[in-house]
Amino acid sequence: MRKIFLQTLFKLFPFDLAGDGSIPEAEGIVRISCVLNFYGRLDMLKGILYSLAAQSYRRDHFEVVLVEDRGGTQAGKDLAVSFADQLKILYLPLDTNYGKMGYSRNYGLAHTRGEIV
Repeated sequence: MRKIFLQTLFKLFPFDLAGDGSIPEAEGIVRISCVLNFYGRLDMLKGILYSLAAQSYRRDHFEVVLVEDRGGTQAGKDLAVSFADQLKILYLPLDTNYGKMGYSRNYGLAHTRGEIV
């Protein structure tokens, strides 16, 4: 029964069986938004940003949204500025100490422009 169901789905919605699906290139829009919320641990964040800068996906098709809790720090802002020439970065300091990951994630999500987050 499972095999028949899957074969029927494949006839209705064919897809590439060669492996992982690819993300089609889009013109003039941000396809992927990466939201990172943080406070402190800048060494770890720096490593993440280096990894994002080293990947091969087109820079104009993705963005990085950095949300820093507790009003932000100068060191966090400086780190975002240091990667601005390599990545499309939006730095958003929260105006108060919320301390809740859900709030900061939703705040970052509200500022994304990508189709995929």
